[in-house]
Amino acid sequence: MHFWKLLIALLVLTPALAFAGDEEGDTTTDETEADEPAGDAEEAPAPAEEAEAVEEADAVEEADAVEEAAPEATGADADPAPEPEPAPEAVEAAPAPKAEPAPEAISGTFAPEPPDPAPVTRRNPFADMPPAPLGFDLPGDFRLVLDGRIQVRATLFDMDDVESNDPVVYGDPNLREGFSIRRARIGVGGSWKGILNFKLSGGWDNRYDATEASPAGGLLLHDAWFGLSPVDAFGFQLGQAYVPFGRQPLTSSAELVLPERSMTATLMSPGREPGLVLRGALGPKEESKALPGDGFKYAVSITNGGGGFQGDPDPRPRIAGRVQLDLFSSWDDAESGYDQAGFGLSVGGSGYYNWGLEANTFAFAGDFGVRVWRVTLQGEVMYAKATPTFDIEGIPELLSERQVLGWYVQASVVVVPDWLEIAGRVEGYDDNRVINDAGDRLDIWGGVTLPLLDGRLKTQLFYVHRSELDAHETPNDTLMLQVQARL
Repeated sequence: MHFWKLLIALLVLTPALAFAGDEEGDTTTDETEADEPAGDAEEAPAPAEEAEAVEEADAVEEADAVEEAAPEATGADADPAPEPEPAPEAVEAAPAPKAEPAPEAISGTFAPEPPDPAPVTRRNPFADMPPAPLGFDLPGDFRLVLDGRIQVRATLFDMDDVESNDPVVYGDPNLREGFSIRRARIGVGGSWKGILNFKLSGGWDNRYDATEASPAGGLLLHDAWFGLSPVDAFGFQLGQAYVPFGRQPLTSSAELVLPERSMTATLMSPGREPGLVLRGALGPKEESKALPGDGFKYAVSITNGGGGFQGDPDPRPRIAGRVQLDLFSSWDDAESGYDQAGFGLSVGGSGYYNWGLEANTFAFAGDFGVRVWRVTLQGEVMYAKATPTFDIEGIPELLSERQVLGWYVQASVVVVPDWLEIAGRVEGYDDNRVINDAGDRLDIWGGVTLPLLDGRLKTQLFYVHRSELDAHETPNDTLMLQVQARL
């Protein structure tokens, strides 16, 4: 009898011990597996025996939990616990940045003072100023250009003595010491698509060579013309404009590298006259390193011949012409090279014949220009012969015909682009080659130019040494300071 009770107890304890082992190895066993009956059990255990088995399994689980929660042994004989492998997310994730302490935590009770506001940057009104002259683009492809400038001169000292100079030729070759207005210009110009062009300007001039103070006068007309240029190769100007003769005479006084033109350009060129001028520019259509697209320029004119825009007593005209060849780069009309660089070569020739009331004059000129990097060299020579139209009987042959010769060579160097340029010139002039008089001159110029605001403000300081090449030589050197302001 005891044998059967012992057998039944073994049968009941065997599945309970198996269930406790499964819970210890894998606590996540599916509930359906726990509910299944034992494999070889022929009958279900009694309820009392089942409760006893469950209590015994719970006790085993609590013992395992206590063992896992116990702290690791720190003794010498204790085996170190293996380090758990980090999760993949923990390896790939970057460490979180350390939070910065609040300003209050740094300074304690008081918060830090706010930083000073950023300084206000004032925009330079001249930073984006376009180069002179001032122009405006209008609707309908019209462009309007304002021409306004003034030249204020301070003659710092002048060695010239008016009473001792020869008044027949030049007289005083410079303005008196002190301040004066050398030139003032005001006008307007414009164009439509570069085809229709016009210019109207006037101004006041203070004579550079005079034996007495310039007579008071009103506004003088300088430019008054209308032009049409349908193509680059051909166009015309009708009105009062420059006669195409010489290189420097065609350069505006605002663009001179020295305060004044040479004696040759001032005394031997026709300047402005009313009439008709035909002009154009030719060149290869495809890009060429040797000849620019407008490398060959020409101009032919028929003008009044003297007397200004009001005409002269002689109705016969003046016929003039000029050709110019530019190589390697286009040569503009500005002598100041503070905004230019590179290499260029330019040669030109001019001529005119004028039927005058007292004499007929034939003149020709040759000129050149070379620019290497920021060094510019320019020169010109002019010759004119005047034959009287009246009866010369009884007049010495030496006085019956007048031959005039003039020349100059000048150089300029841009030391600091848009800031500093130095220039010098040597020039000679002979008002009559058959007579040795005070009209035989040799002048030497030298000085500096300070251009500012893209040519809108230009300061020039120059010294002039003059020599009369005859027995009437007199000291007449000059130091001048000139400031030009331009729109």
